Amino acid sequence: MIRKNKEFDLSNEPNVYDVKEVDLPFYHNGSKLFYNEETRMYEYYEYGKFHVDPLDDNKVTSFKNVIIQGDPFYQYDENGYMIYYIVGSSTQGWYLTNGQAIPINWSKKDETANTIFTKVSDGEEITLNTGKTYIAIVPQDSWQDMEFK
Repeated sequence: MIRKNKEFDLSNEPNVYDVKEVDLPFYHNGSKLFYNEETRMYEYYEYGKFHVDPLDDNKVTSFKNVIIQGDPFYQYDENGYMIYYIVGSSTQGWYLTNGQAIPINWSKKDETANTIFTKVSDGEEITLNTGKTYIAIVPQDSWQDMEFK
């Protein structure tokens, strides 16, 4: 959905949560997202520090929208090589924007189709705010290890 200069607000959605910090279960790099009240963006943190973008004057990498998608996967070997099954559907998902989060579902009918993200509350497709979007694909076996604060 396209809107001009209007922000989508989650505060009137059922099952909305205030989320100022997300600990993602990516233990290899300690990924986190911190909500910055001043900029109204989620700032990305990994390896013990904020991630900066050298192509953007070394500003902290930040996102207006965050989608967290839980996916089944298959691990090929002991080295950690794996494949995520991103075709199908799941009830494991979150949409975050402006310091708030709502549960979402996702579905993708085939490899070339767009992934559709819908609100759990009413099945309507989510509306993203203008700006960068971060999509984290979280393995189903560590979904419960994700933490919102």
